Amino acid sequence: MRLHAMTLAAAVATTFVASAGDARAEVPWVERPLSLKTLHAQIQAGVGFGQYPAIGGQKFGTGSNLEAALGLPFFGELSVRTGLGFGDAGRFSRADYYARLFDHETANAGNDAWANPEIRLRGTIVDLEVFAIGLESRFVAPLATGTNFSVAPGVPIMIRVPKLLRIDTGVFVPIAFNDQTEYTISIPAQLWIQVKDAFFGPMTGIRFNRVATTTIDLAGAKSTSTTTRTDIPAGIGGGYTIGGMLDLKAQIYMLRINDADWSKTIGGGIGVGLLIP
Repeated sequence: MRLHAMTLAAAVATTFVASAGDARAEVPWVERPLSLKTLHAQIQAGVGFGQYPAIGGQKFGTGSNLEAALGLPFFGELSVRTGLGFGDAGRFSRADYYARLFDHETANAGNDAWANPEIRLRGTIVDLEVFAIGLESRFVAPLATGTNFSVAPGVPIMIRVPKLLRIDTGVFVPIAFNDQTEYTISIPAQLWIQVKDAFFGPMTGIRFNRVATTTIDLAGAKSTSTTTRTDIPAGIGGGYTIGGMLDLKAQIYMLRINDADWSKTIGGGIGVGLLIP
């Protein structure tokens, strides 16, 4: 049923793109701007798979991601996204994270079926042909059980070689205001290579995490301690643009390649992104 729904959505979007004729909405992937143009919109949807530990070994779950963005007349763009885990397996594996194609700067999604909604405001400070830098802030509403408000300021950066390649990087600092404040300093690094309407490339980076762990002793007393951890993610992604408006995308992604159990963090996803001028 879910596969049929995704197929139908892709068919409708393809028909819409074809009807647009020569009105190409955007430039090639590697030349895309940091934020949408005024009153331009983008809708993205994806499905993904993730893993979680269970009796008898690792198990897999599936989930989805939904996102919508609109270019504002006064400052960059405003976007909203959330995810849905399909059943308990999708919820435990947090598979919706892997359905968030290419944008892994997310935090505090929670453990409910529906992920906490994330609201992002992003603006462009400098936008040159070979370089772009912006400012953004993400706000995570704590709707999932046991979660608290989070904010994630960031500085996205693009380095471009027109028509050939692009590097996406920057600094992002999600902060969760729990009993003990938790935060991550994330520096992603993605290289995208353009070949006609197709694009592909490796994704990596480094994340420095301050994580809080809560324990309850036999008397029922609760205590919280903090630890630090460094993660090095890695993956590969790619896609194809139809009519300058419809992006078909896919990725395989690992959360921690600097871990002996790195294979247990592998997930992936496929999805579509539709630009509406």
